[in-house]
Amino acid sequence: MKKLLTVILALLTFGSIYAQNSLLNLKETSILINGVSVNVVHTMLKGDIKDINKSWSSFIKTHLNERMREDNGVLMLKETVVNQITDKRGDLLVYIYNIDNEASFNILTNVNFYYL
Repeated sequence: MKKLLTVILALLTFGSIYAQNSLLNLKETSILINGVSVNVVHTMLKGDIKDINKSWSSFIKTHLNERMREDNGVLMLKETVVNQITDKRGDLLVYIYNIDNEASFNILTNVNFYYL
């Protein structure tokens, strides 16, 4: 269920970024965030991290009508509902960082969604 939820959310998200990169470049991997190994859906994007952060935040504001906060380089949206996917509440976490002059875009897949 978590993987399906993540893939669907990623497809909804990357629809707005499709011109930059193919959706076929999505892959699930593990990365270290603040010293903790986490599973993420990952893709590489061309562009400035600030612009990608702005685009992602704008996408969330438009489609979920909520604002993301940044904490230690991780964009967070606490206790949100993605109605297109589930009626459960959960945390949406995104980690974007530079690698080889490209932006690594990561959506955490081990996010727990729970009933109200």
